[in-house]
Amino acid sequence: MKRPALYIGVPFIAGLIISAIVVRQLWAIACGVVTLTAGAILLWRRDLWKYVLLSTLSCLTACCVYWYADFEAENLMKSIPEEKSTFTGKIINVSESDSNWTAYTLDGSFDSGVKAKVTVSLEYMKFLYGDILTIEGTPARTKGNYLYNEEYYRSEGIFFTYGFDAELKEYYTPEKPDLRTIIRRWRNTMTERIHDSMERETASMLTGMLFGDKSGLSGKSKSALYRMGIGHIMAVSGLHLDFLAVIVAWILGRLNADRRVKFGVLGILCLLFVICAGETVSVRRACIMVLIGQSAGVFFRTPDSPTSLSIAMLILGIENPFIIHSASFWLSCSGAMGIGMIAPYMTKNLKEQTPIRSIFAKVISGFWVFMAVLPASAVYFNEISLIAPLSNLILTPLCMIAMGLGVTAVLIGAKGKFAEWLLLSAEVIEKWVLGISGKISELSWTHTGTGSGKVIFLITTGIILICLCHMMGKSRKLTTITAIITVIVTAVIPAIFHAYEYEDLRIAILGSGKNCTIVLTNGDESVIFDMSSSSQGASYASAYLAREGARTAQEVYLSHPTRMNIQRYSQYFEPEICILKETALFGEYRKMTHKEMLFHGAKVTAEPEKLLIEYGEIEYLCTKSGLLEDDDQPEILTIFGYSEKPLTESGIMIILDESTPYIEDSHTYIGENNLEITIRTDGKSRVRRLYAST
Repeated sequence: MKRPALYIGVPFIAGLIISAIVVRQLWAIACGVVTLTAGAILLWRRDLWKYVLLSTLSCLTACCVYWYADFEAENLMKSIPEEKSTFTGKIINVSESDSNWTAYTLDGSFDSGVKAKVTVSLEYMKFLYGDILTIEGTPARTKGNYLYNEEYYRSEGIFFTYGFDAELKEYYTPEKPDLRTIIRRWRNTMTERIHDSMERETASMLTGMLFGDKSGLSGKSKSALYRMGIGHIMAVSGLHLDFLAVIVAWILGRLNADRRVKFGVLGILCLLFVICAGETVSVRRACIMVLIGQSAGVFFRTPDSPTSLSIAMLILGIENPFIIHSASFWLSCSGAMGIGMIAPYMTKNLKEQTPIRSIFAKVISGFWVFMAVLPASAVYFNEISLIAPLSNLILTPLCMIAMGLGVTAVLIGAKGKFAEWLLLSAEVIEKWVLGISGKISELSWTHTGTGSGKVIFLITTGIILICLCHMMGKSRKLTTITAIITVIVTAVIPAIFHAYEYEDLRIAILGSGKNCTIVLTNGDESVIFDMSSSSQGASYASAYLAREGARTAQEVYLSHPTRMNIQRYSQYFEPEICILKETALFGEYRKMTHKEMLFHGAKVTAEPEKLLIEYGEIEYLCTKSGLLEDDDQPEILTIFGYSEKPLTESGIMIILDESTPYIEDSHTYIGENNLEITIRTDGKSRVRRLYAST
């Protein structure tokens, strides 16, 4: 049997997918379908019985593993009532922002003794990885929203969160920190030194490339890098570990080290690197594959990418079955498949005798890596880059040079004249990369949004056609041409639909509960009205505009301005920010009690707690509960927060999904945010729900 790992790892992941789709109560039906499918294959090809048996057992085992983990997670959430309790845990992740609030992930136990991971945000508190905190408050189950769905938190192993009302009761730093704490604190020290020597944006980009910590990078820069298709440079994974492995192998080779010594040294360094990079899914996958590849020399075997990837996926799936919901898992594994399997196969007949042919081969190779990650990017990200193969060829080497300079600076402590010179050189290169990315990413043809579902449908159809074309024609050239046509069609058709809907007014109601952000869009122009006191409005608006293919927001109006709100919007959009409420702290911004404006034929009247839009014969009102006046009778009514009054009668019924009953001439739908209302010039309207992409 050739490559037995393939017939264990791949079916195991398939089993996790099946069990994630089928609810646990239908386990017998799911297992029966898998078994019958295996039996049908055996009747067709009896000579494959070894492969079918191994694959079926692996798939059924994965289903059992996932359903058991789901059962345990459900019991865990039931065991903790949503009432005041105390939690004591060790900090395993820190997410800082420009505001006075810092988010922490704690691994510990409740006062009842139940072990879990929780998230909590604390104001004016700065703790480090490894510190022990005791907090008191009311834990809530992590729920999905427009930015992240519930499965995202499951993949992270986080089932509870404490709100902003959580109170810190006690904290201390262990006298004898463990290895993880020592490494993570060293990383924190290096990060601070890098920020002391460089500008904020370039320093954040460098720490992202070195340690995977890109939290300090502005939303605009992140968006530009991802639109160029080089955002992977900040997802510490195979690229970084390969870089480390090459350096270590070269040094040990110069020292004439034994192959077992090489493997041992590389194994230790990989382990330390994984801890330093935050033990993310992508870096753990890369570590497993690198160690398997390096172990081939010890046992006199030939390295094999498909086998290494299968084993890595199997180990990660057994460790955490919910990893099947992780965007990092799919992007990392699909990228590894593209680099190690698809690209070499599709380019092995290309001749590289001349520099031009060599560049052409690299472009084609990059294109197939791009095609490998395209499905995961379309599903899990707001946008997909259409120029990734070309930009990776030009910009990724520059980033690697900057990263090499940063690694050298860190190895000598990131201080001193020589380290400053290294960091300054890295900063110059990063400014070039950010400058080029910022300019090119503003061009609409470089990327496309995935919000409407058309892009995902086109990509799915295209991939099926590519596979059929290759199986029938057995021609790499024809397959490549089909793939290129797929990308072109994926870019052109959404642009045609976007142009067709150019004059339509779109009103998006985003946020959660009383935190409501309204985005008005017409073509490529947008204006934002943030009616909330939450700092998440900018994130919601940015995600929505990216998914819908809009470029940016020209103006932002804040009803409840805070320094965090202003900083967030400035990072994402750099718009003109206006305040809908008199506040002494924000004298540098325009202040007003209300705003009246025309937006592409729509009359908009904005007040701190209410937004009225008049478009043609339609009136649309968005307001908080309890603020609706008796004479307010709009055609479309949205109340964000919780309604205390009966709904007013309306001529338009908003149906969010098939489960919502339709009652003719009834009331408008309220109580839910994250929906989009499209009002066409002919007066007709369309409503759709906006779901999380991850």
